[in-house]
Amino acid sequence: MTEHEAYVALNLVPSMGGETARAGIARFGSAAAFLARGAADLVGLPGVGRVRAAAFADAFATVPWRAEIERAAKAAVRLVTPADPEWPAALSSIHCPPLALYVAGDPAALSATPCLAVVGTRAPTPYGSENARTFSYRLAQAGVTIVSGLARGVDTAAAEGALLARGRTVAGSRAVPRIQWTPDTKRRSTAVSSRGCCSALSLFTAYSITPARL
Repeated sequence: MTEHEAYVALNLVPSMGGETARAGIARFGSAAAFLARGAADLVGLPGVGRVRAAAFADAFATVPWRAEIERAAKAAVRLVTPADPEWPAALSSIHCPPLALYVAGDPAALSATPCLAVVGTRAPTPYGSENARTFSYRLAQAGVTIVSGLARGVDTAAAEGALLARGRTVAGSRAVPRIQWTPDTKRRSTAVSSRGCCSALSLFTAYSITPARL
């Protein structure tokens, strides 16, 4: 198992949490080595007792990471992890960064600098929408990557401004690109992906640990 595959697998384990995952990676030297450990080795990680360690060990052996990678490939979505060169280094500096990103478009846009986030209400006034669009347009013209969500309102106006300027834009979402988006969001995302990328934290595969009590 490669480090990339191991991060994808860890990201699928329910109730793992970023802090627990990183504590395991640090203790055992790599994500792949962490996944190879049995229940006895996992006891003592932050918040992990014997019952939770047993549940994690069972999940490590059965988590459907291959299916997740295959589904991503079929949807033209890149799985980007901290083991990959496309991983944005700045993301690793935040508290509890994600274990994987699901990216539609160019992953290099995730590391583009300078960048600026333009986000806001889903129900702006016409004046607010025009301000977001104009600011983003001018900034994109100056070479700034515009970062927003894919929600209606200010986020959409910001992306539209960057696209009108033929600049680079990045949109973040919790839903899997092209799979869990609504038709309206898919339309907005198509243009964004062509001039940058859309990234998400969600999973294709719904997976649960059999033992209900952790």
